Amino acid sequence: YLEIGLWHEAERSDGLTMETLPAEIDSAEAEVNAASGRRAPLFVLPNHGDHAYTKIALDNVSLAFARERLPEIADPLSRQISWRALWDMVRDQQLSSLDYLEIVSRHLSVEHDVALVETLLATAQGAIARYVPNRQKSAAAHAFFKRAWKLLPGLPVGDLQILWARTLIQNALTPEDIKHTGRLADGELEVSGLAIDQEMRWEIAARYTAYGLEGAEDRAAAESVRDPSDRGQRALLRIETSTPDLTVKAAAWERLLGEG
Repeated sequence: YLEIGLWHEAERSDGLTMETLPAEIDSAEAEVNAASGRRAPLFVLPNHGDHAYTKIALDNVSLAFARERLPEIADPLSRQISWRALWDMVRDQQLSSLDYLEIVSRHLSVEHDVALVETLLATAQGAIARYVPNRQKSAAAHAFFKRAWKLLPGLPVGDLQILWARTLIQNALTPEDIKHTGRLADGELEVSGLAIDQEMRWEIAARYTAYGLEGAEDRAAAESVRDPSDRGQRALLRIETSTPDLTVKAAAWERLLGEG
């Protein structure tokens, strides 16, 4: 047993109306008798209320609605279930990773639930890292980088701003984007209220090294002085093994996995 959520255009006002219908699913196909004879909805959410332990996918009409109007679903839990369905569709090869990134980029700016934003930014990062074809990865990352940079100045100081700043750095996969984050860390670029923390600084330094950019060694050395802690020592080791050189990679492999 589960509930089906149906969203319609409101007849006498702007916005949407929503109703729920009971459904029993006990086979590969099932009719929702309570829906018979009703007008077709704009958006259908199986498992409304998250009462059943199940994975869902959106039908084509509902997917089209989600692309354009997902934030109009007022109920936070319904939005969360819808976003989860979209991510599951990517993982199940029912939705292109690039389409998913476009939906996230379009709608996430108006979402202010920190936990949900954190989850969705993580899925976007996962889509770029694992699902976008290699030949399109840099372009996809750069597009998300630009979106994050555009949003940052308008975000309230605090968790949301920090989440998007980390997203900016994580999606710096081209030399110019990496240099952009370097200027942000060095204070040449500023976002009101944003402080680049040490974790972000190490991430930027690692990317400078991994991409063989000018000033990489000096940046890593400066961060090791700034952060001499155990965390800093491990970050410096990571940076050293990020050097794009086969000899360095072989030495790191032997150190970690070799005898003794």
